[in-house]
Amino acid sequence: MIRIVLLFLLIPFVSIGQLHGNRETALVKGKSEFALLKAKPSEHSITVDTIFQSMFFHFVKSDSTEWYQVYKLWNAVGFVHKKNIQDLKNLDKKTQSHLLDSILDKEAVLYTKRITSREKEIG
Repeated sequence: MIRIVLLFLLIPFVSIGQLHGNRETALVKGKSEFALLKAKPSEHSITVDTIFQSMFFHFVKSDSTEWYQVYKLWNAVGFVHKKNIQDLKNLDKKTQSHLLDSILDKEAVLYTKRITSREKEIG
């Protein structure tokens, strides 16, 4: 049941990216635990936010730079180097399915912990 609820929470996020035809959906690439969202397309730019491994985000590809513009949930916008971006379209279906399952499992654990802590506060 929790998986179904969490899946419906992801649908609007993916749909928002589809409204903007040039945006792709992605995750942090490789074994990195996070990627830094920079204010400008430069390693030396200030960091405006952090994108963690299991967070979906949207990005716009660029042919003119190694940095892609990234749109994180809750209106955080910045730049991430393309080496840190895993475009979900480039994953095979089995990997996409496994990835979604693992993220939903993590979200279910977090949701259960939050409900349990609220019940302890109330009761």
